[in-house]
Amino acid sequence: MAKCEVKFDNNPSGIYSTGQTVSGQVELTIPKVKTVKVVTLNIVGYAKCLWEEPELRVRSYGYNSRIYKGREDYLSFSMNLVEPEKEEKTVDLAPGTHFYTFTYDLPDDIPTSFEGTNGYIRYYVIIVFERPWKFDQKFKTSFTVLKQVDLTIDANILSLPSQGAVDQNLSFGPFKNGPVSIIGNTPQTGYVSGQTVTVNAEIENASTAKLNEIRFYLQQIVRYTSLKPKVKTKEKAVTVAEARVACLDQVQQTKKFVQYLQIPPLPPTCTSLSKVITISYEVRVEARVSGLYRNPNVQIPITLGSVPLNNVCSIPNSSISMVESTVNPDDEPRDERDIPPPSYEECAFGAAQLRDDEDDENTVMSCRNYAPRYPVYNCRE
Repeated sequence: MAKCEVKFDNNPSGIYSTGQTVSGQVELTIPKVKTVKVVTLNIVGYAKCLWEEPELRVRSYGYNSRIYKGREDYLSFSMNLVEPEKEEKTVDLAPGTHFYTFTYDLPDDIPTSFEGTNGYIRYYVIIVFERPWKFDQKFKTSFTVLKQVDLTIDANILSLPSQGAVDQNLSFGPFKNGPVSIIGNTPQTGYVSGQTVTVNAEIENASTAKLNEIRFYLQQIVRYTSLKPKVKTKEKAVTVAEARVACLDQVQQTKKFVQYLQIPPLPPTCTSLSKVITISYEVRVEARVSGLYRNPNVQIPITLGSVPLNNVCSIPNSSISMVESTVNPDDEPRDERDIPPPSYEECAFGAAQLRDDEDDENTVMSCRNYAPRYPVYNCRE
């Protein structure tokens, strides 16, 4: 069986910012003469989402499952690596190793790579052997695309505190209790992976119920939008950091809290570049109430970027487990503040299985599982 390896130029991990040039070399190893119609290199990028929901039957009891799915394409580039002469229909590849080079300029307006529970945004280099009288053979290699979100562009807004408040009357059926109020804020709105979010909260319990615990969450809010059989949105809140503290010892009491949430490697906020998947972030403060009452909570929106607001980033600490920057330094976005470049870490949620419904037994993956890498700064508050 033929072997294929894609090697990116000066970028072994295959991490690119939008607008950069993807270049590299394809190495084909052929053990014996191989007859093909053509060998093509394709660079593709797309978002997909998929989920199912129960649907009530109209004329009979019970439920059916309805599948919702969506797809949006961002890249579609193709070039021939091997092709026959004009009057020939096939070409014979001689045994041995063959080398081919490629370059492709990424657009500026495509979303960051992402892996989620109900969908993903992926980018591939795919080598296709079109064979006479046989199924096509494919070799797929993933790479990471990063849409830079520079917080300094909107520094006048993102450097301001973000806050939220709720005043909830506790009740259960006809039984009424007093209100529980939560006021929460963060000292700024814009952050990058590696920073710590300081969360301030003031809890006032004017009810007779006891508050057992206060929970602080950093959550990634992913919205998946199907296009078939109809447009529908599914929202998924994923907790990426959490802290808990014991709450008020007595009822009818007010208390202030300060907690810190470390931001792991995550994709930047992206709410406009994809019709299928959008990503946003919030801090949530929740009071856990004794009994059967609904727990009051408040959401504090934040923006996650890839370039920090100010000089909170120092030289990477050797005690922190990070990989070195694998982006070509000549291509890395410049920062006049001379902030040390970030390292690139695998997504906080780990690697996902790459094989999907478009792949079959004739598709060879460069790796079975893949995790996008995101910029992480070593920050001081």
